[in-house]
Amino acid sequence: MIPLIQKNEIACSHSSVTHFSELAYVILFCIGIYDGEGEAFEIGRTKVRAAVIGPNTLLEDTVVEAGSTVNASQCYESHIGPNNKIGPFTHVRVGTKTAEGCHLGAYVETKNADFAEGNTVSHLTYIGDATVGKYCNFGCGTVTCNYDGEGKFHTTIGDYAFIGCN
Repeated sequence: MIPLIQKNEIACSHSSVTHFSELAYVILFCIGIYDGEGEAFEIGRTKVRAAVIGPNTLLEDTVVEAGSTVNASQCYESHIGPNNKIGPFTHVRVGTKTAEGCHLGAYVETKNADFAEGNTVSHLTYIGDATVGKYCNFGCGTVTCNYDGEGKFHTTIGDYAFIGCN
């Protein structure tokens, strides 16, 4: 059973840490972080607003908005929008932004990707250097291929697209 976590407390498997303002980033074996009153707390350049951060999660210079869950994942210099579900085993790389209600699932990797609201990327997918419209669904094994051997190009995907692979 998961113990009740008090406001601005990080409950860890080895100890309970309540003073964390000196940390540059967070890497903890946690069972959760939750700020029950909706206030943000900051750890270096990482901000968490009334969100649940699950075990084995690393957040570095990342904002996690209210209502979101990040579970067993790594997020670097990114912005996780409200009511998102991230993980497990998701690698959210530099420059990723998600809007309201996005899901980035198991073994998904993103880099410099901007997701509009309601996107679903369930598993085993790479989305890089892309702008994704609202309510798109990415099937397993999808990759945005935007490098021709010489130059890297930006990918734009419109609203309500279903992207899959064969």
